[in-house]
Amino acid sequence: MLKTEALYYHDRYMKECQAKLLSVEVDQGKVKMIFDKTIFFPGGGGQAQDKGYLIDDSGIRFDIYGLEDRGGHIYHEVRPAKEGLEFLMEKMHSQTDCTYRDGKKSILEAYIRGKIGEPFKMVLDWEHREDNMHQHSGQHVLSGVFYKLFSRNTLGLHIGKDLSQLDIVGEFDDEMVKEAERYANLIISQEIKIDNFVLGRDKLKNFYTRRPLPKTSEEIRILKIGDLDTNACCGVHSINTGQLKLIKIKKYYQHKGNTRFEYLVGKRAVSYLLDRDHYFSKLLLEYDTNETNILNAIGNIEAKKDDFAEKNKVLLDYYLESRSRNLIQDLKENSQGIIVVKGVLDEEAWMVEALAKYITNKYKAIAIFASGAKDSSRVFLQVDKKLAKDKSIRLGRDLKEFASLADIRGGGSDYMAQGQVFDKKNIDKFIDKIYSIYTGL
Repeated sequence: MLKTEALYYHDRYMKECQAKLLSVEVDQGKVKMIFDKTIFFPGGGGQAQDKGYLIDDSGIRFDIYGLEDRGGHIYHEVRPAKEGLEFLMEKMHSQTDCTYRDGKKSILEAYIRGKIGEPFKMVLDWEHREDNMHQHSGQHVLSGVFYKLFSRNTLGLHIGKDLSQLDIVGEFDDEMVKEAERYANLIISQEIKIDNFVLGRDKLKNFYTRRPLPKTSEEIRILKIGDLDTNACCGVHSINTGQLKLIKIKKYYQHKGNTRFEYLVGKRAVSYLLDRDHYFSKLLLEYDTNETNILNAIGNIEAKKDDFAEKNKVLLDYYLESRSRNLIQDLKENSQGIIVVKGVLDEEAWMVEALAKYITNKYKAIAIFASGAKDSSRVFLQVDKKLAKDKSIRLGRDLKEFASLADIRGGGSDYMAQGQVFDKKNIDKFIDKIYSIYTGL
C-alpha cells in the first residue's frame, strides 16, 4: 500500500480536502482509517496532533480522536458524531453501540468497511492548527535568538494548551531575557520566510544545523528561518515570522541547573497583553497615577502601611501594658509564687490571646481568660513554657478534662491551650474550676 500523502507539508494552510479511503483497521475496538492523502498532521517535534472531522458521501460526520504515523501510513482513529451514530443504528439496526460484541463486527466497522474506495471530505480544526503552528514556529525563533545572542542551545520543549515551555542551557538575568524578547519580536517584524523541506542524504554531511542531526536512515525534514535558525524538525510551521504576530516571555526560572521559559505566541500573546493592560489600567485608576509613577505610588502606600504598623504596635504595647497592670493589681501569689489571673474580657478573641501572652511573658503568672465577643467566645489558658515544666502545669490536659462544663472544643500543650465555647452561659464554671486548681498549688 502506498504511503499517505502528507498534504500539510505541501500546503500548510489547506483547511479542507477530498481523500479516498484505502483500508480500515480495528484495534481493541478502536476503528482506524487510512486514506490516500490527509491534511491532518499526526503530531511530532513537540507539536500536538491536529483536530478535525470527516464527512462521507451520506453526510455522516466522523470526529478525529487520534492520529498515528506508522512508516508513512497515517491512521485516523474515528468515532461518529452523535447524530451520525443514531443514523447508523437506524440504518443497520442490529446492534446498539460501536464496540465489539462476542466477536461480531460493530456497526461502525461494518459501515466504514463498506466505504473503502470511496471519497471522504476532510475538515481541519484551523484554530487548533494555527495556534500550534504559532507556538512551534515561535519556539524556533526563540531558540535561534538564544543561540545567536548567547550561544545557548535548547534542551527541551513542551507546547501546552495554555502556555508553552522552553528549556535553555545555563542561567539568565532580567537584562538578558529582555534583550532576547526584544530581538525575537524584531525577527517577527522582519517577516522572514520560514522554509520547511526534506534534505537529501547526499547533502547531510556538510549541512549546518543548530543541533546535531538525528542518526537515522529515514528522510530528515529541516526548518530554516533565514540566518537565524536551521534545525531538524518534522512539525508544521507558519510561512513567515510575521504571521506569529507577537512573542511574549511570560515567566522564567531555574530548572535543573538551566533555565525554563514560559512563553506565548500569536493570539495567545496578544490576548495575554490585552488582558494585562486592562488590569493595569484599573490599577492606575485605583492609585490615581500614571505608568511612570505607579511604582512610586505603590512604594508610598507600602511606606505608609509600614509606618501605620509601627505606630499601631506602639499603641498595642501601651494598651497591653496598661490592661495587664489593671488585671493583676491587688492579686496575690499562690503558695509557689505564681499569680493566677482570670476573667471573661470584653475584647475580641485576638486581643484576649495577645493579652494572655503578654502577661505570662512579663510576669510569673497563669492567665485564664475567655473572650466575651457576641458572635463567638473562646477560652485561653497561658503560662510561660519554662514555668509550666518547672511547676508541672498541664493546661492542655486541664482544658480537655473540664471542657464539658461549658461545652468547649479545643486543645493545646502544657503551657498553652485554647478552644471555642459553645455553652457561653456556663463559661464562668469552667474558668472558676481551672482557677481553683492553680490557686491551690
